Amino acid sequence: MTSNADNIFWPLRGFFFFVLRPTLWLGPIIACLFAWLLTFIAAGLIFYFTCPDAQVEGWWDTSVAYLGAIAYASIGFATLWMLAIPFILSIAYEKLILHIFKQTDVEQESTEHFMASIGSSLLLLVRGLPWRIGWLIVGIGCSIFFPPAAIIVTAIGLGHITLLDAADTVLGVQGKSGKQRRLFFSQYRIALLSAGIIAGILSALLSLSIIGLLFFLPSITCAAALCLPHWTINEPS
Repeated sequence: MTSNADNIFWPLRGFFFFVLRPTLWLGPIIACLFAWLLTFIAAGLIFYFTCPDAQVEGWWDTSVAYLGAIAYASIGFATLWMLAIPFILSIAYEKLILHIFKQTDVEQESTEHFMASIGSSLLLLVRGLPWRIGWLIVGIGCSIFFPPAAIIVTAIGLGHITLLDAADTVLGVQGKSGKQRRLFFSQYRIALLSAGIIAGILSALLSLSIIGLLFFLPSITCAAALCLPHWTINEPS
């Protein structure tokens, strides 16, 4: 494993790369705004239908009920984000990835046609379901037994899954085949999980500001495009 892979803070490199280049902002931020609006509307509806009614008495029961509603909304937010949003952003961020490839002299390979690449991404999505379902189960468990922890777990799970989706998009644009991408995710499973935790913390910090949230997805995409093409894929002989 390369020293680049050992550095778990590489998602922050993408954040600073994107923030310091305003000329790159327009398209990615509009796509990110659409994605966030879609997920926030879904989360808001879940919160509205799960928040306590006037019959709940006592500050403790009311507080627990509201925390539970927030936890369920967070789970709904994460579910939509993990399953639907990647397809929107994989198309929206291709131009951004190609711009970074040009600056960093990354050569595109031609191992798969467009439809084959989409098929490989769908297969990887299915193979990645244990991670997605696992984060959701942990989040739901936290929402039942300790609601405040569900918010933290959701943020970390969101960061990890977003990073995995960004990595798959970058490798697909680079031209890696489905087999190469499967090997990549297998070889760098722990490195991607560690960096995903950093990405989750970054998402939590950026969520303190609505404007900051708009920079999260482009930043993770930039980080993946800057770093991952240089990681070695050890293919079996």
